[in-house]
Amino acid sequence: MAEMISGPVLYAPRLETLETLSALKNLCEAHGNILAGEYGDLSPLAFYHELKNLGCETLLVEILLKNKNRGLVESYLVTASSLGFSGAVLAMGSFDKSPGMPMPVYDLDTAQALRLALDMRKAGRLREDFRIGVRAASGSGAAETRARYYITEGADFIVLPPGGPVPGLEGHTITLKEAGPAA
Repeated sequence: MAEMISGPVLYAPRLETLETLSALKNLCEAHGNILAGEYGDLSPLAFYHELKNLGCETLLVEILLKNKNRGLVESYLVTASSLGFSGAVLAMGSFDKSPGMPMPVYDLDTAQALRLALDMRKAGRLREDFRIGVRAASGSGAAETRARYYITEGADFIVLPPGGPVPGLEGHTITLKEAGPAA
């Protein structure tokens, strides 16, 4: 298991332009740790070097499972590890369904993606110190059980929305602070 991330993590869900990346510099210096999300037009993987130059202590990448098959998830994980990201956060991602649009068929859910990532790290396809986290829900007994499952199965950490960690998992929990409109 990789070392736990210390301190708060700033979440930048949308990278829309190169100016968006520049706007993160001051935020990164203030917070030290950042999670680059996949909801914007720019892929964090394509802009690793620009993100690295922000000076963050810990640079995580979000990998949304909503639009990826198993092969693409593997590719994203290997690429993120090879580039030098500190780790990845696996998340289902929100899906906006428009009228007449079929529901997506997910190849992997977060539990299956976690197993895949852990197996890849064990097989040496990911760096040994590459952290693997899972976005988890909170606020109900079922959500807390699932969060515990992720940690029991080997996730290095879980990412929860603001509101406090799951009792007993405080040392494995990261709460995100979302970056403002500039980011």
